[in-house]
Amino acid sequence: MHNLPERLPLFFCLKSDGLRRKKAPGGRGLGYDLYYGSVDVSDPAGVAAFAKQVFQRFGHINIWVNNAGISMDKEFTEFTRSDWDKIVSVNLEGVFHGTQIAADYMKQTGGGVILNASSFASLIPHANGVIYAATKAAVSSMTRSTAAALAPWGIRVVGYIPGMIQTEISADFIDAYREEFTKDISLGRIGVPEDLAKPIVFLSSECAGYISGCDIQISGGKFAAQDCSMSWRIKAGTETYRKEG
Repeated sequence: MHNLPERLPLFFCLKSDGLRRKKAPGGRGLGYDLYYGSVDVSDPAGVAAFAKQVFQRFGHINIWVNNAGISMDKEFTEFTRSDWDKIVSVNLEGVFHGTQIAADYMKQTGGGVILNASSFASLIPHANGVIYAATKAAVSSMTRSTAAALAPWGIRVVGYIPGMIQTEISADFIDAYREEFTKDISLGRIGVPEDLAKPIVFLSSECAGYISGCDIQISGGKFAAQDCSMSWRIKAGTETYRKEG
C-alpha cells in the first residue's frame, strides 16, 4: 500500500469480523482511509449491499478486486455436490456477481479497473484439486470476455496469477515443502506479500491503461523452464554445464 496516495479510500470486504478487527489498525496507521465490511462473497445480495454503502459514502468505485477464494483437495470420486456448490459459489459465482456489481457503479462514473485473482491451477491443474482448478480456469476466461464486454464504458478487467506467496495462512505449508517449491521458481525464492501488492497497484493505475483482458503472472518466473533451479546450482558450483556428445 506504500505506493498509493495518502488518504485514498480503501474498501475491504471480509468474511471474518475477527480478521477485520485485526487488519484495520495497521492500514489506518499508514494514513489510508479504510472502510471494512463483513460479507460472504457467495451472497450476491450481501456484496451488492456492501458496494451500495461504499458508493453512497464516497460517490465512486474506481478499483474492484475479486480476490476471495477457497480450495479443497480430495480423491476425485470423493467430491460431493456440496463440495462443488461451495467452491463454485465463492470462486466463480463470487467473481461473476462482484464484476457485475462493480461494473454497474463504474459505468455511472466513467470507468474503472476490475482485477480477478486466478491461479497457476488454471494453467497446470493438480490431480486432487479438480473443482478449484476448473473454477480458476473459468475465472481466467471470464477476465477475457468481460474485458471486451465492458471496454466501451472505460472499464479494464485484468487477471493476476500469484506464485507461491508466504503469508500467515500459508507459512506452515510452505515451510514444510520450501525446497521443493523453490526449485520451480526462476528467482529462487518464495514471494512475500509486497511482491504481489506492488504489481497489483500498478495494474490498478493509469500506468497500466493499455493492459486488459489477460492474466499477469506474479510468480518469480515459476515454471518458466523445465529446470528453473539449474542456473542456481551451476552458480553454486554443485553442477556444471552439460557437454556435447
